[in-house]
Amino acid sequence: MYKRSYKPPVNSPRFEHQHGNREFADQNNTIKAASFKSLLLMAVRSLHGEIAASANIFVRKFDEQKLETILMVPHTHLLHLWTSIITVTNLCDKACTLHVLQVSQHLMAIGNSSRQLSYPT
Repeated sequence: MYKRSYKPPVNSPRFEHQHGNREFADQNNTIKAASFKSLLLMAVRSLHGEIAASANIFVRKFDEQKLETILMVPHTHLLHLWTSIITVTNLCDKACTLHVLQVSQHLMAIGNSSRQLSYPT
């Protein structure tokens, strides 16, 4: 019997997950997920051009209360996104800084991070 084994395509994109947070100068500021993504794309476009801005950037999780975000981006565009994120100083004319907390190929590694555990004392 002929045994067929699956081989992924050679040029299949490998995605990276990036966990980050936002810090506003004024604690009462919030931003919606759609506005956040468009601002990320504008930051990538201004720093790296149209080719880098054409990358598929997916917002996997956007928490408005905790100000945390999980983004998914192809591995080849991870550096473009990362450098664009750390250069952002304002979101919608509000003073803000963006931090990259963790990067992983596996979403489960970010979801079960031991950095976020709190142990009773």
